[in-house]
Amino acid sequence: MPGKSGICPHCEVLKAKLGDHIRRKHSSKELEEIKEKYSELFKDYLELQQENVELVGIKEVYSDLLNEYTAKTQENIDLQKQCNQLGQENIFVVSELITMQNKLAEETSTLKNDLLLDHR
Repeated sequence: MPGKSGICPHCEVLKAKLGDHIRRKHSSKELEEIKEKYSELFKDYLELQQENVELVGIKEVYSDLLNEYTAKTQENIDLQKQCNQLGQENIFVVSELITMQNKLAEETSTLKNDLLLDHR
C-alpha cells in the first residue's frame, strides 16, 4: 500500500536510508546529480504505475468481453442443438407426410378403379 509519497512504506524506509548514505558519501554536485537522476527515475516509476493501472483496466474489459463471448458461444451452441433437433423433427414430419400422400394416392387409385368398374 503506498505511503505519503506514493510509494510503499518499505521503499520509503530504503529511500531514507539511501538518502543518509548519499549525504555522507558524496559531494554537493554529486548529490544534486543523484537527486536529478532519482527524480527522473521516480517520474518513470509513477508513469509505469499509471500504465499498470490502465493495463489492469484493459485486462478487466478484456475479461468481461471474453466472458460475454464465451456466453454467446454457449448460447450459439445451444441454438444449434435446437436447430438440429427441429431439423430431425422436420425430417420425421416430411416422412410422415410422404407416407400419407402415398396412401392417399393409393386409395384414390383404388377408388377410381372401383368407380370405373361400377360404370361398366
